[in-house]
Amino acid sequence: MKKPTTGTYEYTRDSDRLPVCWDYPNNHCLPHFHSSLEIIYVRGGEMKATLNGKTVTVLPGQVVLVPTYTVHHFSTEVESDTLLLIVPLDYIPAFKNQLQKKTFAQTVISDDQQSSELLHILEILASGRYAPDSTIYRGYVQVAVGLCLEMAHLIDAETDQNSVLVRDILTFLQEHFLEELDLSLLASHFGYSKSRFSHIFNENFQTSLTAYLNSLRCRHAANLLLEGTPQLDVALQSGFDNIRTFYRAFRHYYQETPTQYCNRMGAH
Repeated sequence: MKKPTTGTYEYTRDSDRLPVCWDYPNNHCLPHFHSSLEIIYVRGGEMKATLNGKTVTVLPGQVVLVPTYTVHHFSTEVESDTLLLIVPLDYIPAFKNQLQKKTFAQTVISDDQQSSELLHILEILASGRYAPDSTIYRGYVQVAVGLCLEMAHLIDAETDQNSVLVRDILTFLQEHFLEELDLSLLASHFGYSKSRFSHIFNENFQTSLTAYLNSLRCRHAANLLLEGTPQLDVALQSGFDNIRTFYRAFRHYYQETPTQYCNRMGAH
């Protein structure tokens, strides 16, 4: 299955009741945040992880821990082999209070002495052998989170004004991406000059406003296509000025045309 060339703000994560765990080759996504705990284990290759504006290179045997409501994104320049686990805090009540009020002393840890145990658990969770609502799956998740907490330790969280601003920008874009938006409008809304806001956006998102908006619009368009909406209507209902712009953005994002996407997904 082809993957989009970019990611998007995972606002839907906050409605998930159950955790998800899967193999994610060549991990790559745009900045986003959610209330769930996220654990990424790099088994091979090399991945760049950016959490609250700080970028680190993650090597095999290292684990990225993403605390609740932390703005984060990942990229792979050559190749990476990762396992990704996302856990809603309500699923792990024994840890919920700690994880809501604190953050990790280290967001990247080396899983040396316990590598076989944590890696083995994540591979079981990703295998699909057990259902996420089963008792044994819950047990494995509890142990995986416990191992990470033991290795990383928790400290009191401090308010990061830049991260708050980035979360506000992401939320605003998610709520208004179908409208006409540009740098001038967003700069005025958040109280910055156009040049200053452009610098803030590019520094934190590492992409242009147009590219980020197109990622949101293409995801919306994909859902409409699967519902059987005609492509011209999809383009206009997804915030694009015309169908040519829609085709170009969709092909860039999904690496295939809308028709190819529908055929691959079995839509008519």
